[in-house]
Amino acid sequence: MTTLSRRPFAAALAVFGALILSSCAMGDTPPVPVLVEDAADVQEETQEEAPAAEGSGKVTMVMAGQSFTFSATTCLIGDDDILVMGPGADDESGEPAFLDLDLATVDNLKHGEIRVELGTDAPLTSTDQFYMTTIAPDHEYGIMYDGDGKGLVVDANYLAANGVPIGPATVTVKCD
Repeated sequence: MTTLSRRPFAAALAVFGALILSSCAMGDTPPVPVLVEDAADVQEETQEEAPAAEGSGKVTMVMAGQSFTFSATTCLIGDDDILVMGPGADDESGEPAFLDLDLATVDNLKHGEIRVELGTDAPLTSTDQFYMTTIAPDHEYGIMYDGDGKGLVVDANYLAANGVPIGPATVTVKCD
């Protein structure tokens, strides 16, 4: 008879419970009133502190015998993070596809995934057919940024949904 340890389950349950309790304890705090002498100064300070806005853009993916074009609804290329996603289609057949490119910098190296869901052009829709590549130090890939910081090119080897290698592809991103 095989006995399974309950420690991993108990640890996961404890972490989940702690996260739930900490989020409940935070609650919504009302804003603290501030005396303002000049409203223009406050508006100027607020604009300076605002995070970079997400934009749109165009993306192409070219591999042997197939290519896609995407209209990125989210296109954000930062120093540490790259987030690009949007609907598109196979250039030859017109079949819908959805691109999700999500990379983060950890220890000065990029980590993440580029995934193309086939047969759908909606976000957060997983299909049985997709192409994907992992971007990590133990995988071969290349990233080149353009000079204005609004575009990049990623070369990597891709896998099909069944894990079979399908070869190299080039993803070209240009944010507006």
